[in-house]
Amino acid sequence: MDITTKNVLNFEETVEYTGMKASYLYKLTSTGKIPHYKPYGKMLFFRREELEEFLTRKADNKKPQKNG
Repeated sequence: MDITTKNVLNFEETVEYTGMKASYLYKLTSTGKIPHYKPYGKMLFFRREELEEFLTRKADNKKPQKNG
C-alpha cells in the first residue's frame, strides 16, 4: 500500500514519508514535539494527517516581534 494513502503510518513509513532521519524522529517523539501513538508499548504509530499539520505549521507559531 502506498504510504501517501494510508491513514496511519508506522515508524519506518514515517521516516520515509517525512524524509527525517530516524534519530531525529525518535528525538521528536521522546520530547513530545510530534504527535504519535504507542498502543502496544513499543511500536510507534503516526496519523498521516497530523504529520502533515506538524510539517506545515510555523515554528512554535511565533509571530515576528516589532521593535519599539
